[in-house]
Amino acid sequence: MRSVSAIALHRFGARAVYSTASAAPAASYEDWIQKINRFWKGGPGNTLALARLLGRARRSMERGEWSRLWRSQRVPFSKRKAEMLVSIGNGLAKVNAQKSAHLPSGWNTLYYLAQLGQQSIDRLIAEGRIHHRLRLHQARKLLAEFRPELAPKNPMPMPFMRQLARFSKFVETQAPNWSRIERGFFRDELNWLLKAVPRKSKTLNL
Repeated sequence: MRSVSAIALHRFGARAVYSTASAAPAASYEDWIQKINRFWKGGPGNTLALARLLGRARRSMERGEWSRLWRSQRVPFSKRKAEMLVSIGNGLAKVNAQKSAHLPSGWNTLYYLAQLGQQSIDRLIAEGRIHHRLRLHQARKLLAEFRPELAPKNPMPMPFMRQLARFSKFVETQAPNWSRIERGFFRDELNWLLKAVPRKSKTLNL
């Protein structure tokens, strides 16, 4: 005589029998902090995985926990960057592993590509116009070409963008290896630079 569990397995399938017993517990607030920091240490090559992780974290967190996470200063980047990474994760959610190999690693470059839409991304990868060496200014041009309504209205000068992209790349690649003293020095210098940048242009009245 067959057991009840065997009959249930035969009639409803293993998925139905084990659905409640094998459900993985939801990640806690502390779990997400540990996962985010671990993925961040993976460096620029882990940008897309980090972006997707942040998207899952935001969707699963209780009300108020997302803002609390950034106020805690227990993750090594700002809330603004996190929001951009979430957009990247959402926009590139359907890009498979094979196509991901063609994507650049810079989060600011990926941010513009993520706004193109899956169909355009697939096409541009097939045409070779999206590749792992794609630069920020090239991604901005693609967005202006395929989604002009989303492109920045006042694009920044190219020399400025190149300098900014180089600085961003330097920080992303080197920061994981900095000592505690070096990280503190960098933050102090960056805070000083932020204070030195005026909120409005004196010449353009922006």
